[in-house]
Amino acid sequence: MSCCPTCGQKVGSDLIVSLETNCIARGGVSVFVTPLEAEFMHVLARRYPGCARKSALIAEIYGAAHEPDDAVGVIRTVASRLRRKLRPIGVDIPNTHSTGYRIMLSDEVAA
Repeated sequence: MSCCPTCGQKVGSDLIVSLETNCIARGGVSVFVTPLEAEFMHVLARRYPGCARKSALIAEIYGAAHEPDDAVGVIRTVASRLRRKLRPIGVDIPNTHSTGYRIMLSDEVAA
């Protein structure tokens, strides 16, 4: 997997996460997301196929100085919104043992 800071990060065989355009693309279909959702996906993409702990997501997205009071709640909401937006292109964001999240592509077998 290679990461390009300007055009996006490729995940798996065909998922692209772009921070520049706030777009997630797979199979030639693009889904536009909020900047926060794009950053969330970018953090997960860098760890693909592994998972990112909630604390790591919060630290990487906000940094210690800008963390909102209910950062865990914000992360849960972002994950929920992304699930709805990305399901049509075969992307899921499962919760991993209540500690974090990962990217699961529709052609993967659930563990």
